[in-house]
Amino acid sequence: MTTQPMDQTTQQQRGNFIAGLNRSKPLGSKRPDFSGRLSAPGAGEQHAFALWANKDKNGNTYFSGRIDRMPITDDVNAQIEALTKPVVDYDPTDLMQGSANLTLKPYEVVLFKNGFKDTENPMRPDYWGRVNMGNNTPPIAISVWLRQDRYKNPLLTGATTFPQPGKDIATEAGMAETGSEIPFDLPEGQETTRRKSSRSGR
Repeated sequence: MTTQPMDQTTQQQRGNFIAGLNRSKPLGSKRPDFSGRLSAPGAGEQHAFALWANKDKNGNTYFSGRIDRMPITDDVNAQIEALTKPVVDYDPTDLMQGSANLTLKPYEVVLFKNGFKDTENPMRPDYWGRVNMGNNTPPIAISVWLRQDRYKNPLLTGATTFPQPGKDIATEAGMAETGSEIPFDLPEGQETTRRKSSRSGR
């Protein structure tokens, strides 16, 4: 399937991205280090996701994980409908986003340390990445800033955007982002979810 180029209005849309530390994770456990939710740019539905922290060959921290196929919603029919949709991997033959060196499986998400952030550009994202929504669209770009939640734990918060045609992932990572509209704390709804998970031992 060929994906049509996105117009300028579509490119400027944003989605949300927020992930909190799983404080109840036992030492040595294989449980995710972070859990949160994200939405595609301009989309109303959100998806839960889990992230694990890792080290690359240069000693830099990166995150990898998966998003939930079902959206977060009270509409059971919408959740069932999501399960019946075919999982379609993105066709790289139509890759116009300059991400040929980054291959993601459907519903996979990755975040890398932004090497373009320095003392001269302190407002740029701390991490950049991609998420494959599993619907044959180009992987969506993610910009993430490292903050602290109300309990002084690490908090990953940022936005999703459509990759800009003609710009590769390295160029996007070096773009000056202010982060001025990025929330600094977990919404109350996610705090509630984390408490429930802690009590259940999951």
